[in-house]
Amino acid sequence: MSLAEYQEKRDWTRTPEPRGSGGGGAAGGRFVVQEHHARRLHWDLRLEIAGTLKSWAVPKGPSRDPDTRRLAVQVEDHPLEYIDFHGEIPAGTYGAGQVYVWDAGRFETREADALDAWKRGRLHLSLHGDRLRGEWRLFRTSEQDSGQPQWILQKAPDEWSVAGDAAPLIADGAVPAQSTVRRTPEPTLEGSLSPEEFLTWAAPRGSAVLNLAGDRVALTSLDKVYWPREGITKGRLLQYYLGVAPWIGPHLEGCPAILKRYPQGVESAPFYQHQVESAPRFLRIERLLHGGEPTDYAVYGSVATLLHLVNLGNIEQHPWLARAEKPDHPRWLVIDLDPGEKTPWEEVVATALETRAALATLGLESGVKTSGSRGLHVYVPLEPIHSHEEVARVAEAICRFVAERRPRWATPERARQARRPEQIYMDWVQNGRGKSLAAPYSARAVPGARVSTPLAWQDLEGADPATFTFTSVLAALSAAGDPWSGLLARPQRLGRV
Repeated sequence: MSLAEYQEKRDWTRTPEPRGSGGGGAAGGRFVVQEHHARRLHWDLRLEIAGTLKSWAVPKGPSRDPDTRRLAVQVEDHPLEYIDFHGEIPAGTYGAGQVYVWDAGRFETREADALDAWKRGRLHLSLHGDRLRGEWRLFRTSEQDSGQPQWILQKAPDEWSVAGDAAPLIADGAVPAQSTVRRTPEPTLEGSLSPEEFLTWAAPRGSAVLNLAGDRVALTSLDKVYWPREGITKGRLLQYYLGVAPWIGPHLEGCPAILKRYPQGVESAPFYQHQVESAPRFLRIERLLHGGEPTDYAVYGSVATLLHLVNLGNIEQHPWLARAEKPDHPRWLVIDLDPGEKTPWEEVVATALETRAALATLGLESGVKTSGSRGLHVYVPLEPIHSHEEVARVAEAICRFVAERRPRWATPERARQARRPEQIYMDWVQNGRGKSLAAPYSARAVPGARVSTPLAWQDLEGADPATFTFTSVLAALSAAGDPWSGLLARPQRLGRV
């Protein structure tokens, strides 16, 4: 197929589609998926190969479920300019209907020559989009009577797989309109550093570019002081997150990020950011509803993503309790134990232990971590099958039960004036959709540059939250590993309360 067929099918006096320049270079590497509300709704997959967009119509849309195969009917090549096309194709013309950009990004093929692989009818793709990521198979099966070759599009099992996944409609009123995030140019590779080289810098200054598994991250103003009393700089914070990435990563993976930015350091007022305006190509973006409005969220994934967000002044990491693939089904139940001004530490510990015991009566295993300030967080890992309302209902019941057992020290009352200064506020409200707590191993914007640190339950009573800092946490993890690693591997289901 060629661009001649594409051009012959269209009325250039009426359609807003790009006519195309007739080809380009052989480098390729971009892809787009367009949601096309034509006579029959379908999704169009287009891969930039050898100067054109090789194109397929996928009637049911891509599925991230490896057990689901999607028919992909090969159609005529499209010009490279079509990769950005969206809008209304007029009634009465070829392909009439609304076109949305459903996903876009870059791809690689396992085959050395993508054009040759396309001709042979077998492509092994690695996609780097906002919605579609990871390994995919695209292979030709047969031809219909019309002569249009039929292919199969199928997700390969990997970390980006989602059981039971179906392509969500952009235009169905749930997640409307395409992403408006502007993709920024990649910094130059010349003079870039490896992670190991950056970690050897005793006092990071100026700017640097890190090369992280092929993703290049620009780090700026490394000598800006974030903790004035301690003299801790932005560069030191970035080094901490780079060092702790193997342990914090599993707690962040796939979760939308609520950015709490301190561009001038911890002694200045922060601001919250949900909508991402611009981002490098490697940063995954998911459009989700926030307060009823479609919002482009950054989604945690690679180390490059984490360091990019930290470089924006995002000292603390606040992920949603749900992953972006299943935003209405949290992977954690959380209870925040927030002590009053006059609460002794030993009473915070005792309340956490009582909470653990109450959860155990429901057959639920839990973990505990320091908040990074004066409190504790109790977490229960969940299979992502419950609604936020179900999870919040169980968390509230636990909080009220513990408060009845320890009325002097614990209360679920939200109004501060209703709490005595020695009481611990047992907060279950954070289990709502789009809510978050500071992630395990997140730095906190408090004096001493403390870290929100997971603990083994047997180590809780002798713990001192002030001692969990960048240096001590990294040393402990290197020596003993993550005390929550087993907990992460055992997601649970809630019973009736």
